[in-house]
Amino acid sequence: GIPSVLLWATSTHPDGIFIAVLEEVTADGASRFITDGAIRASHAKVSREEGWDSLGLPYHRGLEADAVRLDPEEPLELAFNLEATSYVLGAGSRLRLSLACGMKGTYQQPDGFPDEMPLVGIRAGGAHASFLRIPAILPDASKFEGSLSIRAGDSRAGDSRAGEGRAGVSF
Repeated sequence: GIPSVLLWATSTHPDGIFIAVLEEVTADGASRFITDGAIRASHAKVSREEGWDSLGLPYHRGLEADAVRLDPEEPLELAFNLEATSYVLGAGSRLRLSLACGMKGTYQQPDGFPDEMPLVGIRAGGAHASFLRIPAILPDASKFEGSLSIRAGDSRAGDSRAGEGRAGVSF
């Protein structure tokens, strides 16, 4: 599925890059990369778009008219998705979400980014609860039992009615 992150952020600079990395931490302490995602704070305005809405994901048009600014006191909502993944978490493992704002010379920072890294805050709890949303299924939820038969050349494979030009599906 597609994990998503909601951060409530403050910063002494009005724009910046926010990067989230999701990792598995195994029972013996080893770390394994799962997926990552990023957002530029000035592009944080969420717009409505049917395809994204149907997936429950934030959509950012990235238009100049939608630009927003970080503030040192008032938190800005940064909602963004990570790259889609399919991952089986090992027994005894935990998830770790690491957040970074990049480093000058490593990530392309916004115009006018100061030489000294700004002070960034991430809020948690109350009205400004930051969180990670992870789509998950139980280990046996995708188990298939039964049989499936589809008549060759049928473009309506989901139709369970038997007959001419229709698929026959049985479980």
